[in-house]
Amino acid sequence: PRLPAAGVYGTAAAVVLVLCGLSARQASLWRDPIALFSRTLEVNPDSGAAHRSLAGHFDFLGRPADALPHARRAAEIHPWDMRVWEYLGRVCQELGRWDEAAAAYRRAIAVLDAGGVGSADGDPDPHTPLGIALAQGGHPAEAEAALLDAVRRHPGAVAARQSLGTFYLRQGRPDLALPQYEAAQRLRPDSPTFQRAVRDLRAGAGQTPP
Repeated sequence: PRLPAAGVYGTAAAVVLVLCGLSARQASLWRDPIALFSRTLEVNPDSGAAHRSLAGHFDFLGRPADALPHARRAAEIHPWDMRVWEYLGRVCQELGRWDEAAAAYRRAIAVLDAGGVGSADGDPDPHTPLGIALAQGGHPAEAEAALLDAVRRHPGAVAARQSLGTFYLRQGRPDLALPQYEAAQRLRPDSPTFQRAVRDLRAGAGQTPP
């Protein structure tokens, strides 16, 4: 038997309302990345991409404590992805967890040296943040070694030169800081920060400007 016209239209309207409700819910999820990836983890708790994305969004919102468990889980799921270890290190630094940060950066270096995922992306440099984390954690000898390694591996990296120069300044060694800032200035000659640092360090050393 055929439904009366009113019944047909009523049924169609109900289906449309249900579909509209689903579409509205889906749209709200896409507008809210945290809700979207949280929902993804409800369906697949072992989604490394979802954990990595949640960590990134929480960190962007200034919530590193919420980012940390997701960054850790992403590293557990994808241990051969250098980028997840770098990200875990960065989140740990933001929380003042210096030793855990250093351990994560060391894992990133091991993956980089083994040619793991992310090792071919440009010129990755987990050595510089390792040195910074070690310095922050009160390990100056290890920090110096890591930063020197960063400069050796990445001689054209401004961040490596600046970080090593800053490390030497904080260790009371302006004589060793000056060459690093001079190298940074050569790499970025228009930087007022490096121009000022070189000028002040040269003046402190009794050198006249060239």
